[in-house]
Amino acid sequence: PISSYDSDWILPGGPTQYSLVKLRSRIREKLFNSAFVTDTTLTDWINEWKDVLTNTAIKVNKDYAIGTTSLSFATGVESGTITANDFKNIRKIWMVDNSGTYKMGQIEQSDMQPNQEFSNTNPKFWYNGDTVINRSPSDYVGTALITYSKLNQNLVNDNDELPNPMKGYTKSFGV
Repeated sequence: PISSYDSDWILPGGPTQYSLVKLRSRIREKLFNSAFVTDTTLTDWINEWKDVLTNTAIKVNKDYAIGTTSLSFATGVESGTITANDFKNIRKIWMVDNSGTYKMGQIEQSDMQPNQEFSNTNPKFWYNGDTVINRSPSDYVGTALITYSKLNQNLVNDNDELPNPMKGYTKSFGV
């Protein structure tokens, strides 16, 4: 391999068959090298199909593409914002405080009763927007350990590759 300070490694075989540049090239050949379809359009199609495959994989295995993050809550603080860039949706939350670790159950905001009581041994959370969660009770200090489904990163650069589980399905990308 050859390298310089200004570039990535140049491999003798070139980009792999799973790279964005190769996927675009193979799709373009199927389109008879049409000049009407730009690289940008092909990249968008590839990334959209990658998202469809990811959602299908999650339907089969809900533990596919999992990430973790945490939120610290002070006494009296009911809501927190999940700041992970790849956050899609919550799979599970454990609340850790000085009395122990407890699994938080999800409750729909519309199902809450006016004077409903919660306990720190059976805490609940609910969404308050796309990335904001509320918790109850909120009268104690604690850390929410969040496991979530991740968004796949888009292929952007020519050498970006499909995630490993998708490499066996390149024909579904039209190639």
